[in-house]
Formats: sequence, C-alpha cells, structure tokens
Amino acid sequence: MTQHVNTAVLDLLSLQTVSPFRMWVQNLWIDNCEERLVYRQDPVTMQQYWKTHKWWIKSEYRIHNGKKFS
Repeated sequence: MTQHVNTAVLDLLSLQTVSPFRMWVQNLWIDNCEERLVYRQDPVTMQQYWKTHKWWIKSEYRIHNGKKFS
C-alpha cells in the first residue's frame, strides 16, 4: 500500500457517517491505486480519480445498486 492509500483509510476511519456510495468509490479508488502499482505507475489521488472517472463511476454504481443521483 502507498501513503495515499494509508491516508485514505485513516480518513475513512475518522468519518462518523459515510454514505454507501462514498464507501464504494473509496474502494474503487484503493483498487485502482493497487492496480497502478502493479504496473509500476504512480497512484493518483482520490480527487484526481473522481475527476477523471466520475461519469463511469456513477454509471457503474447505478448498474450495481439501481440508484439515481440528484
């Protein structure tokens, strides 16, 4: 795990109430960081990941959970 991932886990633990969507995105991002490390790429921040993939993330969440966003 990288420093980014470790920081994300600590941030997650410090929050009292986290939405299921936010937790799902956090898990996707951690998986992405680990995959990037396998291919010897630098991991991106969660903000960068969200900015780059937000439409795909929302679409996937709708498919898997059947929920719409406002």
